[in-house]
Amino acid sequence: MDEKKIKIFQATLDVLYEKGLAKLTFEDVAKKAKVSRQTLYKYFPYGKDQLLAEVVSFEAFNWLKDLAEHIDLIEDFESKTVEAVMYAHRSLKEHKVLNKILSSEPEKIMPLLAQEGIRVVTFVELYVVNQLLARGLLTRVKAELAAEYIARMLISIVTSPGSWDLSDPAQVRTVVRGEILSPVLMEYKDTKNVL
Repeated sequence: MDEKKIKIFQATLDVLYEKGLAKLTFEDVAKKAKVSRQTLYKYFPYGKDQLLAEVVSFEAFNWLKDLAEHIDLIEDFESKTVEAVMYAHRSLKEHKVLNKILSSEPEKIMPLLAQEGIRVVTFVELYVVNQLLARGLLTRVKAELAAEYIARMLISIVTSPGSWDLSDPAQVRTVVRGEILSPVLMEYKDTKNVL
């Protein structure tokens, strides 16, 4: 990706943290990124909405890349899934810009997050399909359907954990076995639903 564009994205995140979404302006982003407004319009001809959509996409891509790298060397699929849930939950809790905007202007950011969420689910599905096929895990359903279920459950649990403590490895392993893997993987068919 173009280094100048990355610089603009980082400047946008800085301005969002400092001023919030409602007060974000091209002038502030240009000043923070040390580029002209014309440069911003060259990259984002549709204005602030395009810039925000691309920043959310950029952050989501980086988050997924970091997540994949974090769990890549874990061999066991269950352990990989447990660590993915814990890492994803922790990294979202620690994302200072996201949390500031969610607490102060949720109505403005939620539509962007919902739109990006579709891409995140698709990416996770592809990753899970590859993991299932590479390991020859036996599924009760087609690998693609199993992957879709696993992806949607992972995202649901990470973003809305309910009473689960996602910083506790034992609790995460319980929810992974009982709610995520047992409905679709034969190896977990006798796992009791603990909810």
